[in-house]
Amino acid sequence: MLHKRPWFLLFVFFLSAALGVLIFFSYTANVQQTKPPVETPIVSDEAYQKELTISVKSFLTSYSAVGDDGAKSALVQSFLNQLLHMRVPAQEKDLHLELALSLQQMKEGLQNHSQDAVDGLTRFRNAVTKASWLKL
Repeated sequence: MLHKRPWFLLFVFFLSAALGVLIFFSYTANVQQTKPPVETPIVSDEAYQKELTISVKSFLTSYSAVGDDGAKSALVQSFLNQLLHMRVPAQEKDLHLELALSLQQMKEGLQNHSQDAVDGLTRFRNAVTKASWLKL
């Protein structure tokens, strides 16, 4: 003969409720944890100018020494990646953007064998010339 045990159903109900509460709070605790903002180090004008001057000189020397469009395209892509990873002072952002855009134009021109490569190089040299501190 089976005996009715009403306390068993209550026990299962409270155990399920406790498990649900535990899962809820463990989930919301993970969601609410946020990482503190990472402070990016401020780069000085002098350090940026020195790094960019060395990089531009190296790029222009290598670019003029290479004759193949494929090698030039790879060189331009490499220098573009280098530029995009540099920390830039606020007052130099316009110059930096102009250099990056001219390199992108050069890369596309080299890949498409179009006039954009020459126009991009002219644009790059004009941007370099406008920066009085960028002496090559």
